[in-house]
Amino acid sequence: MTTLTFVGDTFISSPLQRTKELDAVVTALQEGNLVFANLEQVLTKKEPPAYPTEKTFVVYSDPSITSELHNLGFSIVTVANNHTMDWGYGGLFDTMKALTNANIPYVGAGKDISSAREYRVLESNNTKVAYIGCSSQLPRGSAAGEFRPGLNPVHVEIQWAVMTGQLDESPLFNPPIVSTVLAQDLKDLCATVSNAKKEADVVVLACHGGATWMEGQADYQVELAHAVINAGCDIFIGHNSHKLQAIEIYNSKLIFYDLGNFIFHKLDPTYANPYLSFRSHYDMNEAYSRQSPDTVIPKVTIDNGQITSCQLTCIRGNSLGEPELADEEASISILDRLNSLSKPYGTRIVRNVSKANIIL
Repeated sequence: MTTLTFVGDTFISSPLQRTKELDAVVTALQEGNLVFANLEQVLTKKEPPAYPTEKTFVVYSDPSITSELHNLGFSIVTVANNHTMDWGYGGLFDTMKALTNANIPYVGAGKDISSAREYRVLESNNTKVAYIGCSSQLPRGSAAGEFRPGLNPVHVEIQWAVMTGQLDESPLFNPPIVSTVLAQDLKDLCATVSNAKKEADVVVLACHGGATWMEGQADYQVELAHAVINAGCDIFIGHNSHKLQAIEIYNSKLIFYDLGNFIFHKLDPTYANPYLSFRSHYDMNEAYSRQSPDTVIPKVTIDNGQITSCQLTCIRGNSLGEPELADEEASISILDRLNSLSKPYGTRIVRNVSKANIIL
């Protein structure tokens, strides 16, 4: 038997505050024999050939921050997200080098598409766990190719469902968006999952996707999660919206559509570009206000290759963007919202003070 824990978006720009509150979170996190996180930052000293790309803002920290990843107990990270390429190919290679030098395995990016698609297998208590990372958030040039470094891509096709009769009656009607995963990407990703399942007892796939700051799932997120589970995935972990989202049990497997923020420090405003933003003047404080400080740490128990339980520990971020165990009042709020979001999927979550159990 082994236990796995997971956290969402993690951006650490400076050493964490060593407090009893953080220590309590680390204790909860390390209840997992293996800990998986989304590392949403570039690890670089900002030296050539690493240059900031032309984005609204870019995210980075010094490579020495890997010591904090060790202190948190991270066993492996995914780097497949929309910020890994913020400092171009140079920044990507800096990040991979920093993680390798720190003996922290990573998935989701590489020197070409083959290496970006590779899974990593870790073993705990005679249980082999394969980890895969991918991203549907793909700033231009960030997807890996046959001769191009980058992320393991999940391209999304978008269509507008236009109803001509409704447009005639209401010309400003905003037609609904229908999204699907590019067929070849889905086929390739499912093949990776199937291959991983042949080698491992459990397969975990993390995908950076969905709409930033929005609630709910796009069509393609549900399509993707179900497809990879049908291919052999046991646990699907989503992130990107910076908000905790619904949990679904599909074919007895776990889907966390978005775990929200785990640690998210303030960005360096030096690299914010107001002229590229969706507003005439980019307000970083407003961006932070649209994120949620609430998340959970899922602890999944595996016995003989099967999921036997899943416990959730409620977390609320403080003003620094660092995690603390939620008190009972905050836990009730977090779990009430999570239950409401998950109810359409038939998921039942039972609270026990600041923790909860998913009824499998």
